[in-house]
Amino acid sequence: MAHLRVPYESLDPLTIGSADDESKVYREELELEIADQNLLAAIYPEEPQPVADPTETAREALANPVSGPSFRELIDGGKSVAIVIDNQFRPTPTSRLLPALFDLLEDAGVTDACMITGNGKVFPLSEADIEKKVGRENLDRMERLGITLHQNEPRNEDAYTYLGVTSRGTPVWVHSEVTKRDVIISIGHAQANHWGYGGGGKLIMPGVCSDETIECNHCNFTMSPQTHYGALAGPMRSDIDEVATIAGLDYTLNVLLDTRGRVLEIVGGPHPQAHRLAIEKFNGIYAYENPVADKGQADIAICGVFAPTDHLFFHTGWGCMSSDFVLKDGGTIIYASPSPGVHTELGDFP
Repeated sequence: MAHLRVPYESLDPLTIGSADDESKVYREELELEIADQNLLAAIYPEEPQPVADPTETAREALANPVSGPSFRELIDGGKSVAIVIDNQFRPTPTSRLLPALFDLLEDAGVTDACMITGNGKVFPLSEADIEKKVGRENLDRMERLGITLHQNEPRNEDAYTYLGVTSRGTPVWVHSEVTKRDVIISIGHAQANHWGYGGGGKLIMPGVCSDETIECNHCNFTMSPQTHYGALAGPMRSDIDEVATIAGLDYTLNVLLDTRGRVLEIVGGPHPQAHRLAIEKFNGIYAYENPVADKGQADIAICGVFAPTDHLFFHTGWGCMSSDFVLKDGGTIIYASPSPGVHTELGDFP
């Protein structure tokens, strides 16, 4: 008889900015017994140790890109800078990374900089969300340095600048606070999701794009058979990266997190090269070969999702969607999650 552990965890969506704070996380395990002859495989990630100091790791990623000039070299000569961060439902420990970036801005004498939350069509961050995401000390420092703070507002047509059309026909409207700056840097969490991978260019699209750009990309490519969990070259992700290229995304900090929300590594450098390398590293830890390829597909897959991914039922699919690859047609996914509700716009369900 095999004894299995299925993670049964959750995190209040309002505390996602503190995802690496264990006091904020509900953690349990479901213990199962399955007859040996009925178990094809049990898959758990083998994670490396987290970094000791995320701020210093960010500093190294800014100074040592995967290719091309360092971030400090990019902003020399009085350049203006736009910093794009991810939204309140991403566990990127942004507040712990920003000091390294602000040090460079101050050292270079940057006088024109802004920060914008790449919340796409997700509702804006509240003051409490912003304080958790950015951090009180960083907000105070932004005020001293004159760094303005903005949020994406996709239905406000006047807030965007038109930059052209992608090769797949997506009109590119990017927030003007981003387009009017000389250098654009994004800070985000690189991981697999329903439609390929997060991070990198996704901070630009859908992050800081208009409703028209977001809807065109999502409606045209979501249902493509090439758009699926772990697809990097599919039409949806390729279109996203093209939008980011047209927008002029210069530098990306791609953060790899473990199942406790702790930083494993930060890959910095130009778009899209740094994101590609981050995904390779992510796959090296979390991707797996089909364990049932030589045994026939499974009738049942049992899946649990670790917090902080498991903070809304809608987002928990990022983990359980990979179960589909090992199932027979018509197979069953048993999915364990204590997460609240389905989506922020649909309310809670008992």
